[in-house]
Amino acid sequence: MRYSLVELLRTPITGQPLHLEVFATRTCKNAEGWARCRHYCSRLNCPPFSQDSCRICGQEEVIEGRLISEDGREQYPIIEGIPRLLPQEYMGEIWKRYPLWLKRYGTACHSVQSRFSNGDIKVQRQTAQKFSREWQTFDKMLHDFDGVFRQYFDLVDLDLLGDKTVLDAGCGMGRWAFHIAPKTNRVIAFDLSFAVEPAYSNCYGQGNVQVIQADIFHLPLQSRCVDFIYSLGVLHHLTDPYGGFLSLRRLLSRGGKLLTYVYYNLENRPTYFRTMKKAVDLLRQFTAHSPASLSYPIAFVVAFWIYLPLIWFGGLLRGMGLTNVDHKIPLYQTYKGKSLHLILNDAVDRLTAPIEKRYSREEIARWFSGAGFCNVRFSNSPPYWKSYGKQC
Repeated sequence: MRYSLVELLRTPITGQPLHLEVFATRTCKNAEGWARCRHYCSRLNCPPFSQDSCRICGQEEVIEGRLISEDGREQYPIIEGIPRLLPQEYMGEIWKRYPLWLKRYGTACHSVQSRFSNGDIKVQRQTAQKFSREWQTFDKMLHDFDGVFRQYFDLVDLDLLGDKTVLDAGCGMGRWAFHIAPKTNRVIAFDLSFAVEPAYSNCYGQGNVQVIQADIFHLPLQSRCVDFIYSLGVLHHLTDPYGGFLSLRRLLSRGGKLLTYVYYNLENRPTYFRTMKKAVDLLRQFTAHSPASLSYPIAFVVAFWIYLPLIWFGGLLRGMGLTNVDHKIPLYQTYKGKSLHLILNDAVDRLTAPIEKRYSREEIARWFSGAGFCNVRFSNSPPYWKSYGKQC
């Protein structure tokens, strides 16, 4: 964690500023590209005042420490370079994973209880566990991601991000943060799951990427502190997708922009697409609640016996000169030319998430208009639906 992140952080429930206690640091491999403090230097505990001290900060990273609230009642650990700013109900997973941390540093860390019901928290925790497993299995950066990045960000003028602060909401293993980092000033990437660990590793060479373990419903950041937010493939896995959408809006600066991608309800596809989806949904009812030792092999079988044959068949028809193959063959438009690794990853993603909701274009448009966005646009290219709006 870089020192400059602290001035933007707040406690996830009560919204208090935090101050930093450092246990261990290391010299950064890449001291370039990091964002400087604007109002408060957490290293010297004072306003930033010299370029010399900034250069020192640029070469130093906090690996272990804790963040303490203004009233001293809340404390959050920094473990292996990642601040773990979570409500109380999620902290048990942290201590289960890092049982020696408390013993090593001899300090208690405690947070505040979530505002959500126990049922919602339980489902969100299960979802986080599923995605932790997925992104620690599929944790490598692929050549495919460069092209897929352009597909997901086709609505965004990336040249306008040069001096902006960007939020990656539900970063997974960091593939989008890695690609957008060279185009902007600072990226803050968060995820509820332990996917933050491969994200941290994958983006470590990008000095302006900061990774946080956080919950979208209790975001530990100052209001209106980011200029552009993207949340791709995340909101439809939440217990309250629109609530997550509104939580992100709170962080946008005036005139800030939001890019989302949520699963569509196949409204622009032939009827047989929806029939196939119903069959997959029946399978999901089993795989989403099965252990990985069972659900992953089933997902791989689906990938080899359904995904790949459909992709191959679509390519065959296209090679024969048939028109509009992209819209007639399920999966072909999305996966043509993609690697087997990416296809397997997406099959696991599709079949193992406990929650999966789908929306029409009109429903997403109502999200944006109801939350005060204007100039809302939808992409006409897959994946659907990608939507982009400006905070008015």
